Amino acid sequence: MKKFLQLCCWVLLAGCNGRSAGKKNILENLTGVYVNESISAYSKAIDTLSIAKEGSDAPVFLITRHVVFQRIRKGKTGIKEYELEKWVAVYHENTGELIETKKGRVLTYNANEQKIYLGNTGYKKLR
Repeated sequence: MKKFLQLCCWVLLAGCNGRSAGKKNILENLTGVYVNESISAYSKAIDTLSIAKEGSDAPVFLITRHVVFQRIRKGKTGIKEYELEKWVAVYHENTGELIETKKGRVLTYNANEQKIYLGNTGYKKLR
């Protein structure tokens, strides 16, 4: 409940403030599909983040995380396993970060690299 109230306050405050062209451009560039592929001796995975803007005024985003992975045991690749998560995140202009509202996950966008980072994991923008 506390997080929800904080989100509501943030949305109201953001709606009252004027937007600069730079902020608007960053908010528009955040949307898209990002992917991270990883492989190790024990598994291989494709981790996808789909980021969509919620509404037009507030800096709120819907994020869908879809992970497909396969375990590797004794050199043999197992069946594909799937995970799906849906998040809501708020963009904080002062830090340049998207903060997921439920668990507090931090996503950082790097416009020069066209990547978004979830912790130390980088996701390359596809579109």
